[in-house]
Amino acid sequence: MLNRLNKIKWILLVLLWGTAVALFCLLFFSVYPNYILKGHHNKLFLYARETCDIIMRKIVPQKTTNLLAMTLDSKSIELVKGSGLPARISHPLTITLMPDQVPAKAYFNKPTTPILFGTTMIPEPFTTYAPLPGNISGLSVHNRQQFRYPFDLAKKKKNEFRIFITGGSVAWGSAATSGESTIAGFMEKELRIKYPGVDIKVITAAASGWSSTQERIWIFNRITEYEPDVIISYSGHNDLESYLQHHDLYDRYYLDGQYFRNAIQYYDYYNRGEAVAMLGSDNTGFRFDVSDFPRKSLKNIKIISSYLKSDKIKFVYVLQPVAKFKGKFDFFYERYNILNKESAAQAKSEGYQYIDHSGLFDGNPELFIDFCHPGDRGYQIIAKDLISKIILDPDKMKVIAHQ
Repeated sequence: MLNRLNKIKWILLVLLWGTAVALFCLLFFSVYPNYILKGHHNKLFLYARETCDIIMRKIVPQKTTNLLAMTLDSKSIELVKGSGLPARISHPLTITLMPDQVPAKAYFNKPTTPILFGTTMIPEPFTTYAPLPGNISGLSVHNRQQFRYPFDLAKKKKNEFRIFITGGSVAWGSAATSGESTIAGFMEKELRIKYPGVDIKVITAAASGWSSTQERIWIFNRITEYEPDVIISYSGHNDLESYLQHHDLYDRYYLDGQYFRNAIQYYDYYNRGEAVAMLGSDNTGFRFDVSDFPRKSLKNIKIISSYLKSDKIKFVYVLQPVAKFKGKFDFFYERYNILNKESAAQAKSEGYQYIDHSGLFDGNPELFIDFCHPGDRGYQIIAKDLISKIILDPDKMKVIAHQ
């Protein structure tokens, strides 16, 4: 009897100590990792940490995880709140608006389903980020060239005419109900009617948050590789926004790449320690100078226009519309007017076309869903106005149609 009691005692003691050790390991490896993960660790240590993380997630479910996007291979992209990674910087994940978050008058029919505001982005050399190719949850489609267009672009056919629209979120089509309801979508439909026999493609080559710096890089590195006939830069707001946030227009890493920068920094902090993580800290704000606006924006546009002129590609710079609020944002409007006047003067001297859309929706504030993004009705108005003002050589179009 005594031996049996001793066995039970030892079994309970082992279970107690085993439980204590297991809990200690869980706490040591998972709950307080920042206290202990300093420097490099061997694979056994990292495997133990990963195993403890998995166990802790089973014990304490991550109720704050939001499913935000789905890629073509059905792998879910999740973001855990409280992880330290910003949720809405540079639109790294698909962002949607609910129908009750947008004014019905901005659309032809009141939306009844979620509206795409920003698509999934991936790291991209030189521009920091660009759209993820593929079909994202049936909400947005980008081809292999990362253009918002349903087909990959091959060598241009004889009867084909290509127009590219680059810029930020408005050029990309944030808050449009579909790709057909973007500026490019409406333009392509109207131009195909206007020029029968010509295979006109109007291609969105933009990304939310991009400034004229990324437009310049994307035009040189990507768009000009696909035989453009016309390139439209639909821009302005993000350049001024960068200035107002005291970011250097040529070095907006903190603004444009914060999601990826923070991901790298937290990885280093978790696995290699604080000293290594801080090596990637941002210093771009120190290079900001108040005299840079609008000089650097104009410089970007001048560089683009000069190159495209030498390659006989028509270039059009358009200053995008913004909502007008009396007594508010006066500082923004003053600077926007400066950009408007100096852009018009530079276009005249450099020989490219400039279109001022800054006041296109004046008197119609219902067309905006916020300060600068329109709904479908606004995108159609923009497209129609561009078609009426961008002069395409009719003789050239006839020749293309008969090839």
